[in-house]
Amino acid sequence: MVSAKIQKWCAWGGVANMTVYCIGMLFAHFLPVPSPALSADQVAAMFQENTTGIRIGSIFMLASGFFLVPLIGLISAFMKRIEGDMPVMAYGQLAAGALGILFFYVPAVIFFVMAFRPERSPELILLFYDFTWMVMIVAWPSFVFQQGCIALAIFSDKSAQPIFPRWLGFFQLWTALLYCGSFLLPFFKTGPFAWNGLFAFWIPGIVFYIWGFVMAFMLVKAVDQQRT
Repeated sequence: MVSAKIQKWCAWGGVANMTVYCIGMLFAHFLPVPSPALSADQVAAMFQENTTGIRIGSIFMLASGFFLVPLIGLISAFMKRIEGDMPVMAYGQLAAGALGILFFYVPAVIFFVMAFRPERSPELILLFYDFTWMVMIVAWPSFVFQQGCIALAIFSDKSAQPIFPRWLGFFQLWTALLYCGSFLLPFFKTGPFAWNGLFAFWIPGIVFYIWGFVMAFMLVKAVDQQRT
């Protein structure tokens, strides 16, 4: 059996993921997030003037996805205990979480490509710039499904001592709802629904960070409970 200490380290994967990702964003000068309304020449200049920073930042952004792997595994293990012989929600969460990790890997790799030859034509850089940010921001369906699976598993726990409290299930649903502000992203280049806006980026990003902390505390508590 995996030791409780290792399980607790796994529980903090979401916090580690967002912390490392934010470090990468800072190196790349992507915080605050550049506007989708920038011209091709402005975007090209961004990559030419901070080539090294974007390359370093992309490494951190790429590495951040690693920390979600143990977290997703730990959540699935506890969900499987709740569901028993037919852990449908546990497997659903596992699949959705694995898909979500790609939204950390793929944009980082594309930023690598863009910063590898920043002398490319501004129009080509702009194309990849738009594609990368859209891939990054519209990751909400996988996370919505993931947290929906967690919520359903929590609500289905009818044991005398549930692994997770019911309020955590409602918390999953609220966070999933708050991610959905990004679905209008393709229609806006400015304002709160643009990829650098309040509803498309800041609220989902902050909520995901909060979700990581809440899940860390509750998973650590669950690890301690299983030892008693």
